[in-house]
Amino acid sequence: MSDIALSILIGLISIAVGIYFGLRGFPKEIKSVKDAIYELRDQVLNKLEGIDRTVTHIFEVLIHLKSSGTILRHLSNFGTVRITAEPGLQETKYIVEVERGIISLTLIERLSKETGLEEKEKEIFEGRIPALLPVSPRAFIIKVPSTEPAKCTKYLSFFLKWLDTEYYRALERTKQEFEEPIRPE
Repeated sequence: MSDIALSILIGLISIAVGIYFGLRGFPKEIKSVKDAIYELRDQVLNKLEGIDRTVTHIFEVLIHLKSSGTILRHLSNFGTVRITAEPGLQETKYIVEVERGIISLTLIERLSKETGLEEKEKEIFEGRIPALLPVSPRAFIIKVPSTEPAKCTKYLSFFLKWLDTEYYRALERTKQEFEEPIRPE
């Protein structure tokens, strides 16, 4: 074989090896791009679900405010409280909005276990407990698992008293123990 033919043969083999290794890695690249697209899709879906929940809560609040009357009550620590009720087939939804202060549903959930509120709720509602949904830092929806007016109003009266005492004390403790001691160095 001549030198020219050998050079051409080596060149073709080099090109073939390059193409082989290049195409061999190509499916891995497609898989990683595909995985990235699926991950992005999952993130977008999670964000859309959150947005959907928020919009649903806002529409629930608007519907409640238009569909029934609103009463005003006064709590010593939270000021005027607006309460709107909407009885359903299996539960009664209340929108509760306080004039001042912040309502932390995670703190309410924790305190309800610590202070015996959850046990009282289970006693009143045959083992079930009301569900709390955030609306804003000063408003929430409480889904009471009953449609009996006497039971619902008795519970909500009890809950508001608990909110104005036990919950408010916990807010003050949180401020004193977790916030005030912070000192920038």
